[in-house]
Amino acid sequence: AQYLQEELGFEPQEVGIICGDKKMTRVMSSVGRDGKKPKPQHKSIVQNCFNGLIQLGNGDFDEMSDKQRCKVLIGSETISEGMNLQFKSSVIYQCFLPFNPTNQVQLEGRIWRQGNPYKFVRIVNPLCADSIDIFMFQKMQDKAKYINQIWNRNGQTFMIDAREFDPNELKEACISNP
Repeated sequence: AQYLQEELGFEPQEVGIICGDKKMTRVMSSVGRDGKKPKPQHKSIVQNCFNGLIQLGNGDFDEMSDKQRCKVLIGSETISEGMNLQFKSSVIYQCFLPFNPTNQVQLEGRIWRQGNPYKFVRIVNPLCADSIDIFMFQKMQDKAKYINQIWNRNGQTFMIDAREFDPNELKEACISNP
């Protein structure tokens, strides 16, 4: 957030941060140009600011000006669930690779969903050379492929015949042949 403000010229209110527990963010934006640290905000307030909405006292919403709106949202895993970010989102950078493919789908679903005004959205997974990233990405793709094979068999979906595999045999194969 500090880099976005100091190097790229974003205003403090244009950079939102959601991290910490599921109910409270640490800060809404980084240290402002006045040097004061903003108070923590509930993540729904930061979400609304990103979507360009201000909640009025009666519970209704009003649109805020684009100058006031949060334009870049930095988030931890906390944004994976319960966040509606599709109204103003066109790109998501997923900087960590989850071990479970459904966690990746859950995060992507924050912007890639009904109600997004953009025809296309970009999902970016930056991978570092000579790191475990590529290995983790490959394993996640393998898992996703395996899960999809389980749920889509013989042209029929959502059918699992547990008699077709022995869990102990599968566990032994996973341990002995990664």
